[in-house]
Amino acid sequence: VHKLFLKNTEIMVPGHMELRTREDRVVETNYFLRTTRALGTGRTHNHTGAQGDSGTLTPAWTTYNDKFVSSIKESDNKIYSLEEMHLSKLENVVANFAEGLEAIAAAYLFANRSGVNVATAEGTFDAVDDTFEITEATNGNRSIQITRMVMDINKYQGVNYDVVCDSIAFNKFQFDAAQGISNSTNTSFQFQNVTFIHDPSLTAAAAGLVSAYAKGYWIAVPEGTIAALPWIPTQNRAGVDFGNIAKYGTIQ
Repeated sequence: VHKLFLKNTEIMVPGHMELRTREDRVVETNYFLRTTRALGTGRTHNHTGAQGDSGTLTPAWTTYNDKFVSSIKESDNKIYSLEEMHLSKLENVVANFAEGLEAIAAAYLFANRSGVNVATAEGTFDAVDDTFEITEATNGNRSIQITRMVMDINKYQGVNYDVVCDSIAFNKFQFDAAQGISNSTNTSFQFQNVTFIHDPSLTAAAAGLVSAYAKGYWIAVPEGTIAALPWIPTQNRAGVDFGNIAKYGTIQ
């Protein structure tokens, strides 16, 4: 899920690497607002109307870290060399960040799922749980087709999107996607150009809602609607050598 946030960053916030230069600098991103109005029927030389508008978003930043300690003598009584021990510590840092950021991204996506919906066909919208409900017994094998319909009605026609699934839905979709025209029931037609992302934590999150969903849960994420802005100070990013005093480094 965290990779999904990173994949959309350049689409949602072009030039994001130049957006922030210091931690104490307040930055904003700008975007155009959607302006809706009913069509008129007249053709006049002095027509009137309203100007368009734009909005601003102030990104929220959170610093995450992982710590470990090394000593130049720590390998003296070990079977591993100092280099091997240091490499193991770095590998653990990378793994800890991957696991931690994945959990943070998954929780953020679930907590910020949309509560806006106008679709009513072949399902019902639970405004308490912010979930469009599809009855498994009648339409379970057409869940992605109905999901596409819901996205279209909510004005995401022609927009690419990823589908983040809990373990139950992920397994069901994999099975249904393999049921092609050679099978007695063809369900593969609905899976064209859809990317599925497995989020194991979504199973427990869905079960914790008021309706306690236990037959599969997923979130459709339109392209360019989420982003994560990875940032560390320029000096740390580039690496600076201060001789015997200190050294800033970076891991690629």
